Amino acid sequence: MFIVKGDVCYKENKCNVGYFMRSFKFLFLNEEKVYALNQTLEDFDDGGIKYTVKISKSGAIVKEFPSVSSKTIGNIKGGEFVISNHMAEDGWMPIIYNGQYGFVDVSQIEFDLPYKISIVSSKSGVVVKEKATVDSNTVGTLSNGIIMDNYGEVGNGYSYVRYGNTIGYVKTSFLTNPKPVVKYISSSTEYIESYLIASKVFGSAGLIQNGTKVYLYGSVAGWSYIDEYPDDGEVRGIYVESKYLVDKIESNTNLQNKKTNSSNSGSYKNCTELKKDFPNGVKKGHWAYERKHDRDSDGWACEPSWK
Repeated sequence: MFIVKGDVCYKENKCNVGYFMRSFKFLFLNEEKVYALNQTLEDFDDGGIKYTVKISKSGAIVKEFPSVSSKTIGNIKGGEFVISNHMAEDGWMPIIYNGQYGFVDVSQIEFDLPYKISIVSSKSGVVVKEKATVDSNTVGTLSNGIIMDNYGEVGNGYSYVRYGNTIGYVKTSFLTNPKPVVKYISSSTEYIESYLIASKVFGSAGLIQNGTKVYLYGSVAGWSYIDEYPDDGEVRGIYVESKYLVDKIESNTNLQNKKTNSSNSGSYKNCTELKKDFPNGVKKGHWAYERKHDRDSDGWACEPSWK
């Protein structure tokens, strides 16, 4: 008998019961444990989309595997930001911790963090640090004019920011906070693609409907950073190609007249009527969107069945 995993056993009569059980346990690690064992920092940096979460005020215990009984490999103070590129499963969130994967109970994590929009205002760009100190490891650099998500100042003259997969701490003095300008999406097609950064390297981040009102925060190298839902009180930044932004929508004049005349209330009576003008429905922010047509409250009224 040969054992594939664990220590090597060349002959069956030399494998005691304890030895076999250790190998057996290794063979049947659940998917998340195998994931943690096989990942390295290099794997983490290769291709996957990263996102930011925050440790709750009470702090967090980092486990080697997604189990309460697993070995503790560290502790994180409350309020610190951490990075992951993997969704939470079975109550555990895999994070990057000291150059390796660790697992944190999701009850110790804050999701959907608020942020504001900031622009690099230094002509030489800014250096992004792993920690909020000058002598910390450099994560990357961001060029002048780059627009990013800013999660706020953390002390020591630094702010925690994210631009795609470049996440870390930058000097607050090198950032400015732009005022948004109202624009509209204008395209010969019904939808345009949006992106996480000023590039198509990560592929499409979603669709934005022609005619949608947006807030423009700035533009760089043919790309514009916008908030797709400007009237909901929250910022959700995304990049689109600048060529699709205009000051007003001339082509929708007739449709707006139709909307005004469609009923006594000045709105589309139902989805059947709305789809005569917009076969695929409309997203929140579009002038024809109304909450009464968005039954599942997902921000898309009268959406098609394939959505």
